[in-house]
Amino acid sequence: MWSNSTYERSCPVCHGRYDSVIEHRSLDADKMTDGSTGTKGGVKIRYTGIERRRFRRLKTPLAVQFGLTSVPWSDVPTSAALGKTRDVSGEGICLETNTVMRDRTHVLAEAMTTEKPLFLFIEIPDREPPVEVLGRVIWYDLAPQDSDFRFRAGVLFTNMGEDVRKEWQDFLSSAKRKKRS
Repeated sequence: MWSNSTYERSCPVCHGRYDSVIEHRSLDADKMTDGSTGTKGGVKIRYTGIERRRFRRLKTPLAVQFGLTSVPWSDVPTSAALGKTRDVSGEGICLETNTVMRDRTHVLAEAMTTEKPLFLFIEIPDREPPVEVLGRVIWYDLAPQDSDFRFRAGVLFTNMGEDVRKEWQDFLSSAKRKKRS
């Protein structure tokens, strides 16, 4: 359930080419049961089964294009990479992708800072054009071996216009109703 990776000086995703301290999520909460223990970042943690998220997650696959709004050597955005959502909520998404490097930049690692937000174009069914939001990567890790994707990242929405927020909330409400029926 827990891997030995806690804090890495070099990124295991890009095999040490990125030189930053990054916390990689090593807990597979879906497989833990109440009362399980382990260590993360040298701290002993006990999973109590209490969900601390403000919004429920909906397993809803949506196509996503993403990239950095700017790169270290330029104010020009990176080219877009492709992915899909594993789950969605009112405040963010779990993004799955096979691409982390764009224009010589580790997109997921760079987007962990507030200075370089991630741009996201999320395709909602029956809506054109895609929803445009900015977000920050909270965590990223390798996806499980049985996944169609190599990487997963938790993205927190940091900038979403009021019209977009209303459309996103309407979509989530509709998706919840469909799941219940």
